[in-house]
Amino acid sequence: MLDANRAFHFTIYQAAGSEKLLPCIEMLWLQIGPYFGVLNGHPSLGRYHDEHERIIERLEEQDGPGAQAAISRHITMAAEDILAAWPKPAASRHDGVEHVVSSNLI
Repeated sequence: MLDANRAFHFTIYQAAGSEKLLPCIEMLWLQIGPYFGVLNGHPSLGRYHDEHERIIERLEEQDGPGAQAAISRHITMAAEDILAAWPKPAASRHDGVEHVVSSNLI
């Protein structure tokens, strides 16, 4: 799923033909990419396929504003899903003081 998702997005980014934008997106993708792992098995995965289809339709229609809106909505929803799926930190108590501890930190 993650490879197909990346391929989908980068096909669009490369088609945009921006020599300056693509390296920035690649750098951001390298930073955020690992976080997509929390979506494996997430119930929203089917919705992403539908969103990709909607984006493709807008691009085929050459509807720039519609494509931009669909892509923006897709990115926003994915970010919300990642945040919702991200494991919540556990609270621990030490000497009467509560500390937030995350087992996911390296």
